Amino acid sequence: MIALQIGLPGTQELVIVFLILIMLAAPILLVVGLVVLLLRWLSGDDETDERVAELEREVERLRHQQSSAESDDDERRDRSDDASRS
Repeated sequence: MIALQIGLPGTQELVIVFLILIMLAAPILLVVGLVVLLLRWLSGDDETDERVAELEREVERLRHQQSSAESDDDERRDRSDDASRS
């Protein structure tokens, strides 16, 4: 334990206290984490599917708007080209 012999008094004791706290807290955190994951896994399916469907509808709407805007721009360019030629 030469690595823990720093010039501060009580360093070894503090390390041991922290190790004990970690060993006591780890099982509790593990159980809480598993419960949270289980609850998220069991409850989120319907809301997630609904949200995905809503986002897909929005993407289609935006694609339609973009394609119509591009076709409008193409028509304007064609008209301006025709006007400049004559």
